[in-house]
Amino acid sequence: MTVVVIYENHFYCINLQSHYHICFNVKKLSNIYIYLIPFILIIWLSSCLRQDNLSGEKVLICDAEKTTENNKQFIASNDSSYFFAGGQNQTSIDSYGGKYSVLTTPQEKAFAFGFKLNNPKADSYFKLSVWRKSKDGKGVLVIAAKDTKDYYQAIGEHSEKGENGWEKLEMEFFVPPLSSNKNNFTFYVWNNSSDTVYFDDFIIEKYNSKTYPKYTDEPLSINLDTSKYMKLYNKRRVALANGVLQTTDNDWVKGFVFGDGKIMKSKMRLKGDWLDHLKGDKWSFRIKMRKNYSWQRLRTFSVQTPLARNYLLEWTSHKYNGAKDILTTRYGFVPLYINNTNKGIYAWEEHFVKQLLESKNRREGPIVKFTEDAFWQTMRTIIKYEKYFYSPYFESSVIKPFSTSKTLESPTLKAQFLEAQKLMQQYKSCVFEAEDIFDLDKLAAYYAMLDLTHARHGMAWHNQRFYFNPVIQKLEPIAFDGYTEHSIPDLSIDGNFYHTVFAEEKIDAEKLMYYNLFKQKKFVDKYLGFLYEFSEEEFVDSLDRVLFNDIVYYDSLLRMEFSQYEYDINFFKKSAKAIRNYLPELEKEMETRLSEHNEFVIIEKNYLDTLVYENTPEFFVNAYLQKRVNDSALIDIQNYYSKEIIILGTARKDKQID
Repeated sequence: MTVVVIYENHFYCINLQSHYHICFNVKKLSNIYIYLIPFILIIWLSSCLRQDNLSGEKVLICDAEKTTENNKQFIASNDSSYFFAGGQNQTSIDSYGGKYSVLTTPQEKAFAFGFKLNNPKADSYFKLSVWRKSKDGKGVLVIAAKDTKDYYQAIGEHSEKGENGWEKLEMEFFVPPLSSNKNNFTFYVWNNSSDTVYFDDFIIEKYNSKTYPKYTDEPLSINLDTSKYMKLYNKRRVALANGVLQTTDNDWVKGFVFGDGKIMKSKMRLKGDWLDHLKGDKWSFRIKMRKNYSWQRLRTFSVQTPLARNYLLEWTSHKYNGAKDILTTRYGFVPLYINNTNKGIYAWEEHFVKQLLESKNRREGPIVKFTEDAFWQTMRTIIKYEKYFYSPYFESSVIKPFSTSKTLESPTLKAQFLEAQKLMQQYKSCVFEAEDIFDLDKLAAYYAMLDLTHARHGMAWHNQRFYFNPVIQKLEPIAFDGYTEHSIPDLSIDGNFYHTVFAEEKIDAEKLMYYNLFKQKKFVDKYLGFLYEFSEEEFVDSLDRVLFNDIVYYDSLLRMEFSQYEYDINFFKKSAKAIRNYLPELEKEMETRLSEHNEFVIIEKNYLDTLVYENTPEFFVNAYLQKRVNDSALIDIQNYYSKEIIILGTARKDKQID
């Protein structure tokens, strides 16, 4: 979904699915220009010359040197049958190559090089590039579907610097399988600055598929028959239409995995929630090996594009956590092939099964989480109706174990799960002290490590995972899913989690359970101690020395595919130094907060809006078996649905009980 907003003298065009946005200052524009900008954009896009679909593989170059007789369009320099809008903006004042370029201004002449593409084949691959010269680094390269709700992407960060202030913008684009019958797209440049911007040498490259580097490392190969592949393909289409991926047990398909010199039976499904896991042709998968098979000693694991976890940062944060015996999933990189087609480098990550615990010298015990089905149903409906509203997704979430069948079939694991469930409910309800629920040292070390690594994406309530340690009868956090594609850490005290907790005037109810930890002195004292330890120069330097060779190696693999990616090898040193600098101030703040005993203010939410329910009460109604007496059972039903419900009967495994 793309939203156009004018706020505080700026014009914003924001895409909620991709998170891309473009803006420019309109302070000096007249009111009529301010409110005409969206309409100018629409009219200009519709004026771009209609092209037939580019058949086969093709490269088009528009160097701004040739125009039509009426000067309204540019002519492609390597194929005179193709045209680009904006010829009237041709100028000889400046250029990157040749004699001419395009001069754009922030008002009537803000757009140029418009090329309309009609009905391209779904999943075909495009590479776009253009050279830009601007005073403030603004001016963007844009791809937009006819309906921008279907697709909108803009990029303004340069990938290369040329001479005399020229910068290169590059973008890749896979045609999404949109729901409409006619998928029309427009490629263009936009001056989102308040000053003049020049563009030159606009190039469109179209290929049937993307070519990935060939790696010497042994790849992981997935093989699926056509019907199984199409089931995954259609599931992806549904997810792209809905804005989120919602998985069910029916999504699994059978296939074969080739790796470690073996052919192994497996089953797999798509994974991920947001669409960054389904972009282009690098889809994310959850893979379960069949009995007696394993890959890299993993029975259940995921593979995903490294981009979704901020490339090498995720791997490094796992190593940092492991160095302090904080539970975390095993994580690495491997070339991936699907049906003998090279898909480039992928990140692999083990799932929450007993092998995770065995590899960390823990006794087998349940790994638990909060269910998130209602949350993703809410997100889907927000996207559908283009309206944000609240729903009781957190209140209706329940605590479940991974490997549910195995856990409930084992008397020992079932008893441990019931104890873990009780602790998780106490955590959710904020009714007990942290030391009664958690291994306090592990929990404090986990939060201190989050401040060093800034790997906080896994802190969201629906991403939290805990291991029930049967020896001490308490929970341990599991660090994973620390970063997103757009993670940009703030290394100042404003980026410290403790500081941000108390900076919020009001909080969502789902944050209270982990914000409440920072009001407990025993936890805060341990957290502060670990923060001092983890920010010491020698701690970071010693780990960097151990990891250096692997970092250099994996960085080289990633850069073969992601050429614009740069890993900051000094990131953790910078973070540790920043912590050392603000620790005295933070410690004083902690003393003050602990003495004040102030309560957090919870945001009051109105759950009367029924849009989110979408006739899906199963997400918001929970039933619990309280006890059995002979042939009778006492069932506790909790209704978070907005309306009264009628109980028609009871069922077990979808079979009604008379």
